[in-house]
Amino acid sequence: NAGVPAGTDVKFEVCSGDTDAQLAACTLSTVGTLTSGAACTTSATCPNGYCDASGVCHYAKGVACSSSDECGSAASCVSGLCNWSRSQVDLNVAPVTAALHGKRKARVRITLDASSDGLRAPTVYNWRLDYDCTPML
Repeated sequence: NAGVPAGTDVKFEVCSGDTDAQLAACTLSTVGTLTSGAACTTSATCPNGYCDASGVCHYAKGVACSSSDECGSAASCVSGLCNWSRSQVDLNVAPVTAALHGKRKARVRITLDASSDGLRAPTVYNWRLDYDCTPML
């Protein structure tokens, strides 16, 4: 759950490893960026996005894709990027994140980018990571 004023964004990066050494050496990959748009009353007015609880269109764009099958649930491949139609992002399917799967440890970095004039900044109110270290079948 985040507040993302116009001109700001929230970026999520992840990497993983089986040991502390692998985790320390892993390279973070951007798995999603959240931006905002116009005011809304329903998600129907937010093409390739969703209307958040405060009545603002949010756009969750993620990893590169060549088809919607690569984007997981509630997502579609638009202009070569996964676009989610809800705040929950599913990374289980995306081939680019396959290297993250089945590892014992994960490192996550969330970057909050303010507006270019420095007058607005995003806020992450809460977030959750469901991390399953069992190799996918």
